[in-house]
Amino acid sequence: MRAQKSMATLQSALDSNGVANTCGLHNSLHIVEGFILKQQALTALASNDAHDVIMKVKVAGFCEFIQRSKPCE
Repeated sequence: MRAQKSMATLQSALDSNGVANTCGLHNSLHIVEGFILKQQALTALASNDAHDVIMKVKVAGFCEFIQRSKPCE
């Protein structure tokens, strides 16, 4: 899973006092953030109890993330 690999990259940067490829950090942070936002949106959509406003905010947050997200090259 990409999110787990990204978490390992971030942990490695923490363990090495921040020594890491700049694009690697940027991309890893985006992958983890996107994974979390996607899970929140899917959970909100699957819930029968979800308040309409909460569901819209979580889904909109994920959509906004996808729209503004660009990988570092």
